[in-house]
Amino acid sequence: MWGGIAIFQLSNNNTIQNNTIVKNLYNPEAVDFGGLLIYDSTKNVILQNNISQNSQYGLLLCFSDENNITENIFYENTQSNVYIMGDSSNNIIYLNDFYNSTSEVTSQVSYEEYTGSGNSWDYGFIGNYWYDYEHRYPGATNDGLIWDTPYVINAMYSERDNYPLVEPISEGTFVAMSMTTPDLDLHVYDSEGRHVGVNYTTLEAEIEIPGAFYSGDHSNGTEWIFLPANVTDYYVVVDARDAHYPVEEYTLSIFTWTPEGDLLQTSRMETIEAGETDTWVPQVDPETGELTIPSVEESITEKLELLIAAIMQLEDSVFDKNPSQRKNALRDKIIEVIDMVAFEDYSSADDKVLHDLKPKLTGLKTDEDEISWGNGVFKKPWVTDADAQEGLRKQCNAILYEINLII
Repeated sequence: MWGGIAIFQLSNNNTIQNNTIVKNLYNPEAVDFGGLLIYDSTKNVILQNNISQNSQYGLLLCFSDENNITENIFYENTQSNVYIMGDSSNNIIYLNDFYNSTSEVTSQVSYEEYTGSGNSWDYGFIGNYWYDYEHRYPGATNDGLIWDTPYVINAMYSERDNYPLVEPISEGTFVAMSMTTPDLDLHVYDSEGRHVGVNYTTLEAEIEIPGAFYSGDHSNGTEWIFLPANVTDYYVVVDARDAHYPVEEYTLSIFTWTPEGDLLQTSRMETIEAGETDTWVPQVDPETGELTIPSVEESITEKLELLIAAIMQLEDSVFDKNPSQRKNALRDKIIEVIDMVAFEDYSSADDKVLHDLKPKLTGLKTDEDEISWGNGVFKKPWVTDADAQEGLRKQCNAILYEINLII
């Protein structure tokens, strides 16, 4: 048997990542499979591999289901870049780069005795990059990110990439909202308040963030927004002002590339009442690297809990007096704010942090933008150490910022 990497019968739930699977040669007297074979196996992840210049096929999917094939490069594999055989179903193939710049390549994807179904060549709003796209569809247009004409992989089996990419993508962030009933709207705002989404005054698409892209306002299906790599601090709003039903369901998905080039992705399914808005604050945990989509209420509560933890860990010497009593009193004040957020009393929560907690923790009478109220200085702060005050100032400002998103 000749080839690169093989996953054989009932080899399930494996991850094949960051391999160079290149120039595996053809032997006519052996069982040759080319670059990467997945045979009678399911739920494997094939991620960020270079699968190139193999003498037969790049990737072979044979009698295999529910595999995730993402962010791989397929280049100059002699017969075809992907070969699908037998009952191979419900595999998802997206964000890959397919090249075939040599005349020896006969097709991007080939099939043999295919009886499968349900393979997806896109993620519902983002597909793959196809080197030969413009040659096959010379009249197609694009929005700078996605072509307007699907890339047909096999018409007989109704397999196609509905959202082919104009160029390979390896940085930035995709925010997507999929809805099953009309009509919800997706919006993104960055930390400077710049907006991407529909403008309700002009009823036109609005893109205030340089380098961003917007799918446009769709009454059904999926709306998406792409943010450039320099936008990492943002929040998402789902607006149900035009909802057709009392309660509607949607799925919010985030794809983001880290500075190291790793793809992080997550989704969450939610319901929303007509006329309401949901605000979400996607974030990457600095310790675990996990991408999550907490609601703004969840995010505020988590930040308040972290503020309690930070205060309880302070050295006694940073307090003006009675450190144990000060810590307990501050903890109780923050718990009050947590309760206010739970009962949606956001104005009181903002007032408590702005006029009570932040002055005692930092000696400052300033808002989250460091704009002064009163004379700007609180003369008797409970925390007197400058370094401790600076860290607490940043935490208070982050809390105030998010509270003001929903007031």
